[in-house]
Amino acid sequence: MQNINREEIEIKKSEAEKYLIKAEEFVSKNKVKASIQMLRKAINIFFEIGLYMKIPEVISRIINIFYRESYIYLAIEYLNSIYKRLSNLDLPEEQAKILMELAKLLKRIGDYELAAEYFEEAAELYLKADPESFRELSAMFLISAAGCYERTRTSHRKGEMLLIQAALRLNKEIFDYQASEYQAIKYIKNKEFVKAIEIYEKLYKHFSYGLDNISQIVYDFEEITYVSIYAKTRLIHIISEYRLILMFLYDLVGERDISRKIALESIEQLNSAIELIKGMIISNYWTRDDLKRLTYEGFMRAYFQKYWHIKDPTPEEEAYIYITKNLPNEVLDIIKKLPYYDLCVKTESYNLKSLNELLADFNLGRLEKYKEFFIYPGNLISNK
Repeated sequence: MQNINREEIEIKKSEAEKYLIKAEEFVSKNKVKASIQMLRKAINIFFEIGLYMKIPEVISRIINIFYRESYIYLAIEYLNSIYKRLSNLDLPEEQAKILMELAKLLKRIGDYELAAEYFEEAAELYLKADPESFRELSAMFLISAAGCYERTRTSHRKGEMLLIQAALRLNKEIFDYQASEYQAIKYIKNKEFVKAIEIYEKLYKHFSYGLDNISQIVYDFEEITYVSIYAKTRLIHIISEYRLILMFLYDLVGERDISRKIALESIEQLNSAIELIKGMIISNYWTRDDLKRLTYEGFMRAYFQKYWHIKDPTPEEEAYIYITKNLPNEVLDIIKKLPYYDLCVKTESYNLKSLNELLADFNLGRLEKYKEFFIYPGNLISNK
C-alpha cells in the first residue's frame, strides 16, 4: 500500500463509493459489463488504500447482480480473481467471505464438488481468523460442505467425516473420537465392558451435543433446509450407532432396564429422522441417497424393536410400512428395490438369531467392525 494520508484516504473512499453507485445504475440498465468495470475500479481503490475489509462487503452488496443465470460464470471468474489477490495477504476472514460467495454461486450451477471444497476451505479460514469467535460459523460451513458432497453421489464418506468434524468443533473440549473408539474396541475384545461403556457414553454425549446445536447455528445459506436436515439425520444415525453398541454392552453387564431404555430412546429419535427425510421426499426435494438413508434408518429402528420385542404403538405398524407411508408411488418403486428395504421387511418376520445370520451378508458401514462381537453367531451376546 502506498503511503497515503487520512485526507487522501477519505477522498479515495468517496471515489470508490461513486463507482459502486455507478455500478448499480449500470445494472439497472442491464449494462453488466459496464457495472463490472465500475466494481473493479472501486475494489482496486480499496486494495490501494488497504481497506481490505470493505472488499467482501462490496461483493455481498452487488453479488445479486450476477444471480441471473447468464452472468453467473462471469461472476465466478471475477470473484476468483479477487480471491487470488487476497491470497497474497494474510486476511483469512476476508478470503473466507469471498469463498462463501463463490461456493453459493457454484451450488447454483450444480458444481457441488467445487462448492464443497470452497465451503470447507472457508471453514478453515474462519477458524484461522478467530478460533473462538468463528467456531460455530466454521462448523456451519463444514456442514454446508458435507451437504454438497452428499449431492455429488461420489463423496458421501467425505461428507460424513466433515459432519463429524463439525459436531466435534461445536464442542470446545478437544476430543479424538477415533482414538477413543479404538480403545473401546480393545476393551470389548478383553471383555472389559464397563470401561467400554464409559467411552461409548462419552462418544454418544459428544455427538448429541453437536446435534443439539445444529438448529442454533443455522444461517441464511441457500438450501439451508436441505443442509440442516441432512446434518441432523446424519448425526442421528451416528448417535444411533453408538446407542446400539451401548444397548449391547449394558445387556452384557446385566443392566437390562438401561439397555431397553436406550432402545426405546433410539426408536423415538430414529422416528424423527425418518419423518425429516420423508418430509423432503414428499416436498420432491431428494436424491437417491436420501432414499437409501431412509431405508437404513428404518432397518435400525426395526432392529432396536426386534432386540427388545418392542412394538411402537404410535402407529402400530411394521418398519417397512412406517418408512413408506404417504410417499409418492414413483418413489416407492425405487425404495422397494433397495437392499435395506428388503431387510426392513425381513426384520419383522425373522427371529433375532436368523436376522443376525442374515446381517452377515450386509454391509453395515461403521458398524462392520462390531459384527464379530454382537451380530455373528457365537457372539458375546449369545454366550453371555
